Amino acid sequence: MSDKAFHRLLLVDDHPQALKLLSRLAEKLGYPYETATDGREALQKVSDQSPGHFSVVVTDRMMPKMDGMALLKAVHQLPGREHLPVVLQTALSAEESVREGIEAGAFYYLSKPLNLKVVEQVIAAAVADFKTHQALIERLARLEDTLSLLSEARFQYRTLEEAGQLAAVISRFTRQPKSSVIALYELMVNAVEHGNLGIRYQEKTDLIRAGALTDEIRKRLTDPVYAQRCVTVVVTREATKVKVEITDMGEGFDYEPFMSFQPERMMDTHGRGIMMANALGGTELAYNQGGRRVTCCFEQSEEARLADDS
Repeated sequence: MSDKAFHRLLLVDDHPQALKLLSRLAEKLGYPYETATDGREALQKVSDQSPGHFSVVVTDRMMPKMDGMALLKAVHQLPGREHLPVVLQTALSAEESVREGIEAGAFYYLSKPLNLKVVEQVIAAAVADFKTHQALIERLARLEDTLSLLSEARFQYRTLEEAGQLAAVISRFTRQPKSSVIALYELMVNAVEHGNLGIRYQEKTDLIRAGALTDEIRKRLTDPVYAQRCVTVVVTREATKVKVEITDMGEGFDYEPFMSFQPERMMDTHGRGIMMANALGGTELAYNQGGRRVTCCFEQSEEARLADDS
């Protein structure tokens, strides 16, 4: 059975023909789906089901009763759905309109009229992020409260799996671990893929389209040119903050275009990780050393503070 069969979509549109088109696209792509004709109905369906029932919500932006933006915000207020990917499909192409959606947590966009190939790529990206982020949160829930007396620590990792393990450990010290674990993981993955392994933006785009990204990462991790490179993470617990410094051994990169929304990358299947981390982290990121080092701060958890005071 295809992996797609385990990822249910919720398709939302007030126009019957548009909803029928979305449904046919979902069927053709192999995703199970449910439909709703307005935001209120969609919100009720998400509320009635357990977290994880839907992997992605694809919604029109302009709808009566409750529009796509209001639905996006309401869904992310539901317990366990804070990071459920919401894809906004819209005929609006104004930069400010798209920026508003990105700032509200819509990291995935589809423009009308819909193109099957673009729909497939954007939904696949949203599903992949959903799977990764759910796995991180589940790992977080399994962790015991270890390292409670830590004041400063230095870690090194090489692989994406190790990045996930470390992100889960560090995030336990923060006030909002479910958000910070995703923010940290996105930054740590960037340090491996684009930093140590030197995979550039367009190259990653081509690898994703060819379904070859995972194989290329494995290949480079064993390549003598990259095999000895590691990412160093220094964690410092201060009075009310947790400071995390992530340093890779790559050549650096121009990070500025990736810190915030760029209209030319709206439909890309990747490139949202740093922006997502910046939005979820709660504290603005700071890059230095030509993009080889990123520093971020999080509010410390109440439990960690109490451990310090006891």
